[in-house]
Amino acid sequence: MKVDHTSLRDEAGEVEIHAISIDEYRHTFRLLVADSLEFRLSDLDKERCENLASNSANAEELKARCLSEFAFANKRSGFGSGALFLSDYYRRTNASLVVSGGEMAIGSYSIPLPAGLVQVDGQVLTPLSDPSILDGVVCLDGPRMGIILAAEFSEELSADCLQTGPILIRSQEISPRLEAAAESFGLYVPARHTFVCVRGNGIVLGISEPVGLLRLANLLVTLDCNDAMRLSSDPIAGVYATGFQSGNEALPVHNAIGVFSDADAIAGP
Repeated sequence: MKVDHTSLRDEAGEVEIHAISIDEYRHTFRLLVADSLEFRLSDLDKERCENLASNSANAEELKARCLSEFAFANKRSGFGSGALFLSDYYRRTNASLVVSGGEMAIGSYSIPLPAGLVQVDGQVLTPLSDPSILDGVVCLDGPRMGIILAAEFSEELSADCLQTGPILIRSQEISPRLEAAAESFGLYVPARHTFVCVRGNGIVLGISEPVGLLRLANLLVTLDCNDAMRLSSDPIAGVYATGFQSGNEALPVHNAIGVFSDADAIAGP
């Protein structure tokens, strides 16, 4: 897997962008949510409890007590409590790449709550919020990923969908809604941002070094994005991949985008 450390230039100078270009036919996207059963008890936890109880006369009782203790310990450390660190998403799913997902609701970082829509396997976990602020929805459907306007979202979509934003590029042009939508996040305030860029030949996921959103949008135009959208920003923006980690690992997050593919399916843009 290759992370391309690209310096993109505009009239104000250079900004480093850590970008991963993903071949459209050799990957699978999933929306990873901390509340999912797969994160509550790991296979290793279950195996340990089964081994511990295997030689006991009260095997089922001992196994149940063991699993209960693991569940309690996991909850205290963040597992199954609505939030995980990016490294935990990465480690527990064997993903090739994990990127922090949507923005968290203001004041909810101790118990992270999503600020907008989260839909997994067609099931809405949290509802759509004000589309004038979080104006985009990214939907993941196996090997496909796309960006739609939040105002156009329909629950009839069976894909994994995540509301976030603002949309930075729409139909290869800077989004005309960017300034109004980005005002809540500080249009010109430098911060690290994770982003998704949909191109004709695949997807680019990545994270920027500190930069304002309007400038980031102008820089991403040079990556030939048909559509592009901010996913999250400091203090929760982060990317975790084999041999590379950038951004947040100090705060747990409610959700993340996971990329699953062969090692040679990902190359620099």
